[in-house]
Amino acid sequence: MQGKLITDRAALFLGDAAHVGQVLGPNSIDAIVTDPPAGIGFMGREWDEDKGGRDEWIAWLSDVMRNAMHVLKPGGHALIWALPRTSHWTTTAVENAGFEIRDIVMHLFGTGFPKSFDVSKAIDSSLGATSLRQVIRPGAKSGAAPDANTYGSGLNVGFQPRELTLPASEAARAWHGWGTALKPAAEHWILARKPLEGTVAANVQTWGTGGLNIDACRIGEDVVGWGGGGRGAGDSGTWNADACGLRGGDARPAVGRWPANVTLDEHSAELLDAQSGVLTSGANPARRGPTKARSTYKDTFAGQASCTPARGENTGGASRFFYVAKPSKAERNTGCEHLPTRITNTELPPGTKGANSPRAGANRSGAAQNHHPTVKSIALMRWLCRLITPPGGAVLDLFAGSGSTGVAALAEGFEFIGVERDPDYAAIACARIRHALGDTMNHLEEEHPFSQ
Repeated sequence: MQGKLITDRAALFLGDAAHVGQVLGPNSIDAIVTDPPAGIGFMGREWDEDKGGRDEWIAWLSDVMRNAMHVLKPGGHALIWALPRTSHWTTTAVENAGFEIRDIVMHLFGTGFPKSFDVSKAIDSSLGATSLRQVIRPGAKSGAAPDANTYGSGLNVGFQPRELTLPASEAARAWHGWGTALKPAAEHWILARKPLEGTVAANVQTWGTGGLNIDACRIGEDVVGWGGGGRGAGDSGTWNADACGLRGGDARPAVGRWPANVTLDEHSAELLDAQSGVLTSGANPARRGPTKARSTYKDTFAGQASCTPARGENTGGASRFFYVAKPSKAERNTGCEHLPTRITNTELPPGTKGANSPRAGANRSGAAQNHHPTVKSIALMRWLCRLITPPGGAVLDLFAGSGSTGVAALAEGFEFIGVERDPDYAAIACARIRHALGDTMNHLEEEHPFSQ
């Protein structure tokens, strides 16, 4: 591997993630947060090919993750991104490598749009009748980004809307309005753990890994988790003022809600809040006494007339229960101002797999210094890093891409090690990480500071 940037807090290497053991010693990393390919040929990219099929792709990622587990400390957690339609491939590969699958964190977002074949157009095309279709709204031809009015609020503002046409043939009219893909609005983060050495208690004391940093990742500032019928799921125990160093008249601390395995961006939050309306945390509705429906489980609710408010007074939509994050254009390009501007879809001429396949992802338009097609939100990545990394720990990203995980890890006070095989993306990641470090010099060292 070639060192692109090595400092006392961050290291970025150009090379194959399967060779991470060449630069890192065994049991030297505290957490893995990484965004591997999905095996769908995203936008025609060679690095996202399926390696020959499902079994070959799973074997490839298993080998990468097996080597990564070797450098991870016992009990260390990993969060591995996956596309929903191939998340079973990713999960199988991670499990085959020897990790324990602990959970799936689902991130919901509102900025995706469908890359779908129009079945009606396909039929007219097969009949040679495409030119006979009546144009009812002029616009960009197939492959251009849709407008905001078509696929959701605030999406792709400034892009030309797609051309809309009516079927020309009788066969096409029978299938007007039919497509081949749903709007992408979710991604998975597979939460896995390297097997513990002994118990959780023994492992965390020996290696500093094995647990999740729940309190540091709580959502909001609600008073939750103490006493009464309002105690939230996952929050056990009864409020004890003495145990918390408070006297009887002191207020309960605002600790926030237990982190969920669902996160939202602003667009998804707006949709959720529009459906939930304004809610106020507090007691459950008063019960009217025992009924047959309420006493079917060993009369659990028999005689219960009300619940005691115990969740604070926090008002808002349902999205306040979840983490909200969204990347911006400025966030993508910070630190990359000196790099050349590129358009992401310049490699996708008409007729290529990336331009036509509904499985390959939608084309991006617009020029930017950070032209990586799947830049992650730094706020989201900070939350994920914080959830699984002990204070002062080292985070490894096997597929560093444009460096979002590195920027996030450094912002949280962690050390970062990244591996990226594409020289163009490595240059972007290097620029963003150097900016995060406040470093304008490329301090290369002969020895990797994180090796053991």
